[in-house]
Amino acid sequence: GDVIHFVDNPSITAIVAGERQVLFESEKWFLSPLVRELYTRAGTVNSSGAYQGPLYFTYQGVRLTDLDII
Repeated sequence: GDVIHFVDNPSITAIVAGERQVLFESEKWFLSPLVRELYTRAGTVNSSGAYQGPLYFTYQGVRLTDLDII
């Protein structure tokens, strides 16, 4: 149930729903497709459409890729 924030717009949040999924707008998402969706909505999706989801979200100000999760 922890809240994570989108790096490019911290007002966009998602709620951790499990080890690999989050709740965003009442739907379960994996992070990478969610990042692609957010950039698609903004009209700035990259040419490949591929994203490493945890790079684009933070928890308590720390990128998910930088958290020591065992």
